[in-house]
Amino acid sequence: MDVHLKVRRFNPERDTEPWWGEYTVEAEPDDTVLTALNIVKWYHDGTLAVRRSCNHGVCGSDALRINGQNRLACKTILKDVGKHVTVEPIGGLPVLKDLIVDMVPFFDSYRAVSPFLINDETPGERERLQSPEERERFDDSTKCILCAACTTSCPSFLANDQFIGPASIVQAHRFMFDSRDRGAAERLEVVKRPETLAVTTFPFGPERSRDLLGRVRVGDIVPVRIDRGVLEVAGEYRIVRLTLTPADTFEMVLNLTGRR
Repeated sequence: MDVHLKVRRFNPERDTEPWWGEYTVEAEPDDTVLTALNIVKWYHDGTLAVRRSCNHGVCGSDALRINGQNRLACKTILKDVGKHVTVEPIGGLPVLKDLIVDMVPFFDSYRAVSPFLINDETPGERERLQSPEERERFDDSTKCILCAACTTSCPSFLANDQFIGPASIVQAHRFMFDSRDRGAAERLEVVKRPETLAVTTFPFGPERSRDLLGRVRVGDIVPVRIDRGVLEVAGEYRIVRLTLTPADTFEMVLNLTGRR
């Protein structure tokens, strides 16, 4: 099939404004958008800059805005997006060249939540044990691949560069609810900082390729996680589960939790 790609281009060494490059490539319906971009780079225009690595949705390198939605290019099948595909860099981060953005601000937020085990207790003679139930408690949070697709589709992140974003809160959740960790209080101080107060709204779209965390300002910030329509609010280590639909809003959530 012939696929028409419209790619947002920008070379800071040459361009004063972004421009659109248009390419027609031959590809199979089951090929990915990344495959189509590789065809452009290898056979049409070698100056195209795109970041990619594993090609299997694990490294998180190739998050792009595809037909208006954040997706992983290596996991987006051409037959699912049609013969006319618009590709742009993800938003909210400085563009280095073409489809490559500067991930430094994203990883600065990631480091801010101390994404590692904190435990100053004297270790015993063997490893710190954990039950399957304790491990399951934070299992979903371990699956984040740090692609920044969720963070750069979050309106609060786009409007407030001090907001650490849902991906960083995923990482905070991963360790805050690890039974072996003792650093929950200091991580809460990071996500509760006044300059980062925000409401995170979640598009129920392809960018939710991994479980997300967000925050709701309800007098005080509380981390929340939306997992296949189930909202989990972690306020003072109490868990509230609510069954939601994509049409529900955080206004409804606040009323249901009695936190307004």
